[in-house]
Amino acid sequence: MYVEGAPGCDPGTYTKTKAQVAYTLNTAVMAVGLGNYGLLGPNDQQRYTDALAQLQLGSVEEQPGTMPEIGPSPDFNANVSQPFNERSSLEQAWGTYGVLWPVVHQQLGVDPQLGNGLLEVLPSVPSGQSTVSATAIRVGAGTIDVTATHSGTNWTTTMTSRLTCTLHVGATLPAGSNIKSVSLNGSPVAYTVRDGNSGRQVLVSTTCGSTDQVQVVTG
Repeated sequence: MYVEGAPGCDPGTYTKTKAQVAYTLNTAVMAVGLGNYGLLGPNDQQRYTDALAQLQLGSVEEQPGTMPEIGPSPDFNANVSQPFNERSSLEQAWGTYGVLWPVVHQQLGVDPQLGNGLLEVLPSVPSGQSTVSATAIRVGAGTIDVTATHSGTNWTTTMTSRLTCTLHVGATLPAGSNIKSVSLNGSPVAYTVRDGNSGRQVLVSTTCGSTDQVQVVTG
């Protein structure tokens, strides 16, 4: 995302010079902001997370795996092609935040509250895809694996946790979804529904330290 430019809704009111320079900081903030409202798909959050990830995975930067302060833009060439004293910062943690937080917290739904002895995992599968998953996510002194799938009216979350705490596990559905049934490891179970900006969260309570699967059916 460019750091400066004409407002998209009314470009005629912007009289200053436009700077078409893409900073990773404001791109990261945009990705997180869209995720706060459940807008995770390719035309929303993933437009920005994919762009940020390409800076780490591509071949345009000085050190593969790092994320620079400024990405290649119409008004700013890739760092590696510029004199050393004209380059942007080699590594910016806030840009990486714009990939990690959207994927781990907003898509996979990982929300550690270990000070209260609680871990919540309520994934939201982005529109346009059927699954989202990750392994060996560090949580306190342990790790977790999470796989969330969505097919039609079925939403399934499977997770393995290697720590000791209370676990709230389930799924984040589109706002207003009608819950038909919820099961934990194949058996019907009591559940809680919470509505928020990102959608309708459905969760069941159990304990960490094993593999659990929650299936939510809407209809």
